[in-house]
This record gives sequence, C-alpha cells and structure tokens, in this order.
Amino acid sequence: MLGSVLTLNMEHKDGKWTSKDRPNLDTGKVTDLVNGLARLQAERFVPSGKGLTPREGALQIEVTLSDKKVLDLTVGAAEGSYYYATSNQLKGETFLVGKDLFEKVRQAPAYFSK
Repeated sequence: MLGSVLTLNMEHKDGKWTSKDRPNLDTGKVTDLVNGLARLQAERFVPSGKGLTPREGALQIEVTLSDKKVLDLTVGAAEGSYYYATSNQLKGETFLVGKDLFEKVRQAPAYFSK
C-alpha cells in the first residue's frame, strides 16, 4: 500500500537465504535481486528525482555486508523505462536505473513469498 512501510529482513547464512518475517521465502527471487544489485549501474545522472520518500511509494533497500558496511538504495517514481534512484554510495546524486530489476518487487509486498 502506498505510504506504508513493510520491512523484510533476510539473512544469507550457510549458503541459504532465510527470513524470520517470511517463513515461505522464495530464495530464488531473493538471489535474483541480490545478483542484480551487485551489477546495478546508473543509466544516467539527473538533476532531481520524484517519489524518493516512503510516503511517495519509494522502495528502500538496505544491505549490510559481512564487514558491517551498510549500502542503501532508494528507488522512486518511474520515468519512462527507468526509475529515479539515490544511494548512500553516491551522496547527493540522483540517477536513473532500469525498471527490470525492481518492477515486480515494487508491485506487491508478497513478491518474495512462494
């Protein structure tokens, strides 16, 4: 639901994805998202974006690495075949990312369920 926050905590342990929040986790979908994030590139940088707050329906992804470093990505409103995005790795920058990786995740909170 637009403006609501759903938190899903997932952990990669012993080569498997698990979630206390979602016992029927579809690990293939989690793996696909993580692999996509590992290869994610900004398509182009833009002066500003839209829909980059939870109240506006943004998707916020936080990844904590084994060294405790935290990577944040916020995916906002659509712009053609892209989404506006921001990241703590590119502070102060707004950029466009392809829709493919995030389209289904943004459509339904139950996306990661079997």
